[in-house]
Amino acid sequence: MALAEAKVWTSQIVMHMGLEERDRYFRQLDLMHDIEEWHGEDRPLRLASYQGFIRFMLTAPGKSKPALGLTPKGGLLAAWLHGDDRLTVEFLDRENVEWVVSRRRDGVVERAAGKTHAGRLLANLEPYDPAGWFGL
Repeated sequence: MALAEAKVWTSQIVMHMGLEERDRYFRQLDLMHDIEEWHGEDRPLRLASYQGFIRFMLTAPGKSKPALGLTPKGGLLAAWLHGDDRLTVEFLDRENVEWVVSRRRDGVVERAAGKTHAGRLLANLEPYDPAGWFGL
């Protein structure tokens, strides 16, 4: 049911993305809903979480493609890697995100985390030079 809802919703906004991008999201949705990979009480993707991710990606700068995963409660996780640097964002719903950064500077690993509105995510990440994650 959750997989079908996400695909139907994606097909309704396909005019905002290319077919290759849409097909990529469909493939990732299928992989995330492979029951053989689930553990115990894992839940399917929450539609509001997926909608928040897609809305962010439609407005995000650059052409980066994050790795996707699910939290045990059905939240969508997106992870961007750039060398040793990592950005992980959980899309809590259509508007809110939690993020974690791990960044190496001058041989020292810095870590930070926060919770914000998806529209403010890039502003929150500015001190960590997000250009590498987003392919700018």
